[in-house]
Amino acid sequence: MSASFDVSFLDAVLHTIPGGVFVYDCEARQTVFATRAFYGLLGFAEQEEPYRTSQLTASVIHDDDRAAVRDAVERAANLPRHQHAEVTFRLRLAGGEWRWVNTRGAPLFLADTQTPARYLVCVAEDVTERRKAEEALAQSADSLRLAQELTNVGSYDRNLLDGRVHWSEQMFRIHGADPVRDDPNIMGDLVERFVHPDDRVTLRKAMRQLATTGRAGPYAYRVVHADGTVRNVVGQGAIFRDADGVPVRRVGSVIDVTARTAAEEERVLLETKVREVQKLESLGVLAGGIAHDFNNLLVGILGNASVSLLDMPVSSPAHAAVTAIERAARDAASLTRQLLAYAGKGRFLLEPLDLSVLVRQLRPVLQTALGARASLVSELAEQLPVVHADAEQLRQAIVNVVTNAAEAIGERAGTVKVVSTEETLGDARLGRCVSGHRAKPGLFSCITVEDDGIGMDEATLARVFDPFFSTRLAGRGLGLAATLGIVHGHSGALDVTSATGRGTTMRLYFPAAYSEKERTASIPANNTGATAQRSRLRVLVVDDDAHVRALAHRVLERLQYDAAEVSDGVEALDFLRADPTVVDAVLLDMTMPRMNGEDTLRGIRALAPWMPVILMSGHDEREVTPRLLEHGLGGYLQKPFTVDALASMFARVVGPPDRVGN
Repeated sequence: MSASFDVSFLDAVLHTIPGGVFVYDCEARQTVFATRAFYGLLGFAEQEEPYRTSQLTASVIHDDDRAAVRDAVERAANLPRHQHAEVTFRLRLAGGEWRWVNTRGAPLFLADTQTPARYLVCVAEDVTERRKAEEALAQSADSLRLAQELTNVGSYDRNLLDGRVHWSEQMFRIHGADPVRDDPNIMGDLVERFVHPDDRVTLRKAMRQLATTGRAGPYAYRVVHADGTVRNVVGQGAIFRDADGVPVRRVGSVIDVTARTAAEEERVLLETKVREVQKLESLGVLAGGIAHDFNNLLVGILGNASVSLLDMPVSSPAHAAVTAIERAARDAASLTRQLLAYAGKGRFLLEPLDLSVLVRQLRPVLQTALGARASLVSELAEQLPVVHADAEQLRQAIVNVVTNAAEAIGERAGTVKVVSTEETLGDARLGRCVSGHRAKPGLFSCITVEDDGIGMDEATLARVFDPFFSTRLAGRGLGLAATLGIVHGHSGALDVTSATGRGTTMRLYFPAAYSEKERTASIPANNTGATAQRSRLRVLVVDDDAHVRALAHRVLERLQYDAAEVSDGVEALDFLRADPTVVDAVLLDMTMPRMNGEDTLRGIRALAPWMPVILMSGHDEREVTPRLLEHGLGGYLQKPFTVDALASMFARVVGPPDRVGN
């Protein structure tokens, strides 16, 4: 081939290369040769001398990129043969527009290979559009990364041809991995490493469905971090295929729903607690109503039996039968007290108590309740915070729980542990208790009863405190119901955990008493009313139940008092309004139609401030009397009452029946 062919061939090659080719003289710092494509890239029209330097001087490198271009020129000049340096910079074209240009330069050695070379052969390419596409892609990736972070969504993309997988940054965070240090391609079996053992079967089943149908999810499972933290997630996936239907990619997303799951569980728990409270309140109202009406009946039965025994010699054939009636009535009264305890309306006589001391005193009783096979273990703290409580009620509650534990152990050998502790409970802990809506956060003294008996399933546990519910044929189902009411009535909390075959643990929390304002009844000292000249004191009996009125009348007459009767508060005030001096005391029922005992007492005080008033009720004295003390309540009589109880109360509050005008 001739030299002219070589030159023509080289010229053809140079002018067909994409982008522009030029030769740069490093010493003269100017371009000494350039192709038409290079001039076109710069925005110049085609010239007869396309490599004229005068046209190139119109192009300006961006100030921020000059240092990078100088560095690239220096590096290229010092490279050996067949190597090149590369730089991307902004160049202002002839029309003033800025474009991104990528330039690769290699040294041109003419006579020798000594460096630095004087000339550089360079290829320039306009990469503005590619640069914009890359920036848009980077911005899109940033937006996706931010969106995944904000929504707690991770994503993965597995190439099914080579097996490699890509995780998004949020995918690493959800799994507790480090996107810099960890690589999902070398972490082994990802299911075994990250998925909760109980959920691995679920996830593998979802993966098989994905491989078969091309889609799977949403499916829920848990991931476990290296530090043991458990996260709840929901995943879904899809398969992408090529034109021939061959699976090539498996992509999917994983959403961290831990916070949402916790909120849902909290909502369900709250709804359950609300239903429990409503159920307990409804059953409490029912139990309290039954107990109130039953108490009124027992007043007549027990009172008349007591009066009959006073008039009946022991040798009478009927004496034994009437005694049995009185005993049965007392047992029935005990049953109503349990109902009232469940309703939180039992009669409480408050006193400062140390629960550890109380349990020590009860130990013989508790051991008897356990029987010979079960052993009692106690761990009692010293100097527990004092609680203000009714000792008898707390004894009943503890005995009830221990008795229930003994029944759970049955005939086999077992252990019941009774532990006393002090604990500080907050709103969250109280909210998880069976009965804790009355309790206020703070310091509590706690009695824990733990047994290794048969335990309870969820269905039994849900009903264990319902009145009359029992798993024993001979059980009345009031023991634990009464215990719940006692704790509830003391503004405490009760918690129970149990599982079939794992025993039961029951905790009774009673609020610590830092101080108590003692309030005593203020009975008017001076009777300024003009008592009529009578030989005996007269008592006005106010009760809507005819049986109670009749019995009270009979007993008062027996005790040498005169008695008058009215059926409710409205009639009582009408009676006194006519002449308040015709009676010397009032025996007043608390629960009556039209006007209750509290309103009636206020009316009596307006008409006769000096009048002694004795309140009778089957409800808790602690609930009834505090708000009535300011009205000068003289005394409280628990229904059902005996002749001796009524006589003692009147002797203390009113005085002997013949004390008229004194």
